[in-house]
Amino acid sequence: MRWSQSLLWLCAASTVAAQSTEGIYNLVQRRLPNHADSFRFTLVNATQIANSYDQYVVSTAANGTVLVQGSSLSALSSGLHRYLTAVAHVDIYWYIGSHLDLAPAKLPQLASPISGSSTVPWRYHFNTVTFSYTAAFWSWEDWELQLDWLALRGVNLPLAWVGFEKIMVEVFREIGLTDAEIATFLSGP
Repeated sequence: MRWSQSLLWLCAASTVAAQSTEGIYNLVQRRLPNHADSFRFTLVNATQIANSYDQYVVSTAANGTVLVQGSSLSALSSGLHRYLTAVAHVDIYWYIGSHLDLAPAKLPQLASPISGSSTVPWRYHFNTVTFSYTAAFWSWEDWELQLDWLALRGVNLPLAWVGFEKIMVEVFREIGLTDAEIATFLSGP
């Protein structure tokens, strides 16, 4: 029963989250605070899209704002990234940091819309050792930069080894291992 309730809440949360563009607006506020009002993001109904993979179109609205339309939140953030790199000539980097603050004071308008799409349904990032060798020592600022980088690159399937140690400990205890034996097996700080 608890499992089915958790699944229900997870599905409900993902449905609600998929309808909100607040996270992308927050990303713009964090990384481009001088341009927080320069972008508009609109989710387009998936039935209006030619194929099943994420697609976006970036254009300039009549009032001069940059309009990003996409079939998913990943598509919207990918469209934002495409505009920032191809038109505004700024980017955010994994370890170097963000250069988005170097965007021009007046964002360039597009002569014609630019569009793009994903060639695959899932864009994966991280590997199994990232959380022990690297991420275990990240500050919140490091995590925030990484999450913004992932969003702008359209990653929609980041590996998340969150909580697996708890399950391993429970299984190891069930098969009779002591806490001392278990502690020698688990890695990381």
